Amino acid sequence: FGSGKGRVLLCASQYEFEEILGVEISKNLHAVAERNFSVWENPQQKSYNIKSICMSAAQFKIPNKPLVLFFFTPFWSPVAERVINNIKASYERYPRSLKILYYGKDRYFMSCLDQIKLHRRQIYSHRPFPLLKNYVRKVWLYNS
Repeated sequence: FGSGKGRVLLCASQYEFEEILGVEISKNLHAVAERNFSVWENPQQKSYNIKSICMSAAQFKIPNKPLVLFFFTPFWSPVAERVINNIKASYERYPRSLKILYYGKDRYFMSCLDQIKLHRRQIYSHRPFPLLKNYVRKVWLYNS
């Protein structure tokens, strides 16, 4: 969600996924992502079905298949709530393998993710600015 210029999607292409799909509301970022997909060459690439959809994440229909979802710097609260409610409803209707990776420290967003009732654990911690002792970025894995 919020696939931007497509970097995370291209990094994901180094793993075996049936499909890699990004959702981006910005037409400009979507166009850059599409161009990046067309010129991307990486000998480690294993997945070639990479797409970006230009639309609001709140309107995106969650696919009923095993998923890995990635969030970096999530949306404003109303959009985040809608997206997470869509994920939760989809997961309750169709229980399946679901992994959500969240890079950040927004406690409200994490409390919304907790409503999906997945197992949460920290898998990475990084202090990009050593002098700022309280500025730590973490990656959380929510797993079914």
